[in-house]
Amino acid sequence: MKLFLLPLLGLASSMLSLQAAGTPADAEGAKDDANIKRYSNTFISRYSDKDFDRYVLPLGKALKSGRITEGKYEKSLVLEGRVTRRAYHSTEADRSTLELFRNYQQELTAAGFETLYLLEDGTQTRGGITFIDDAFTSSLQSESAETRYLSAKKTAPDGSQIYASLWAGKTASIRPNWAPRGAPFALLDLITVGGMDTRMVVVKSDEMQRRMDADGSISLYGIYFDFNKDTLKPESAPTLEQIAALLKAQPALRLYVVGHTDAIGSLPSNMDLSDRRAKAVVSALVNQHGIASERLAPAGVAFLAPVATNSTEPGRAKNRRVVLMPQEAKQ
Repeated sequence: MKLFLLPLLGLASSMLSLQAAGTPADAEGAKDDANIKRYSNTFISRYSDKDFDRYVLPLGKALKSGRITEGKYEKSLVLEGRVTRRAYHSTEADRSTLELFRNYQQELTAAGFETLYLLEDGTQTRGGITFIDDAFTSSLQSESAETRYLSAKKTAPDGSQIYASLWAGKTASIRPNWAPRGAPFALLDLITVGGMDTRMVVVKSDEMQRRMDADGSISLYGIYFDFNKDTLKPESAPTLEQIAALLKAQPALRLYVVGHTDAIGSLPSNMDLSDRRAKAVVSALVNQHGIASERLAPAGVAFLAPVATNSTEPGRAKNRRVVLMPQEAKQ
């Protein structure tokens, strides 16, 4: 039977200290979700709560090994919003993975979640493929046949969409003082879809010109799109108005409008998305602000011109942008 690594990075020493009852302490700052009860004799070994992040939710079998991307699964859904992640470990080796999985599955059902995808026996994780593999997890090995997974969805009373990802496995090897070999674990991720804080200062038209004169281009972060689409959001209006003001103040100015993405997903898909987004900006300037179309040239370069690392969400956010660059006058 093959073993599959499930990475869990850097655990604080406080997490490894034993409580008086013999159960390790929870990770610093960790807490249970208010609507999902914790299974007895488990502790939270790893915890993360981000107000806004990106998450690939599996909806089908894993097709290849390696870190999570949109193309790793037969089918998946890419989400953005608040992402809360908890890794639960049992201290009881005689508990089965199924028992732990079923308890959390029942908790999700009781909380109003409906199952989108269910993997029961781990058969889809064999052949060297780890079902979930990302920077949140490390140093944990699971027996493949013990792997169980489900993804689910619910609509909250306020209308927001909440997704759940539950992955359970049986510990094959684990660090000392954590839990006995063979004890089950469960990774429970909850994603509340929503927008990020958009307190970005709108760049004025004169500042756009000054930056282009000094640097040859300007990166704009005040243009927002629906996730993974080329549909402009209403909060893009102030920045579009400033671009239009710049063009109206300088009738001879012609611009390249260049779409940039982060490195999540394939190059072809991001090339297409960045191109469509650049065209959407041009369309808005032409149709809503009366700018002549021949003054604007849209282009998309996907993730081929990063200004920050794509390995972190803050870096990816810097790479998702629209760049304005003056077209050189023809000689």
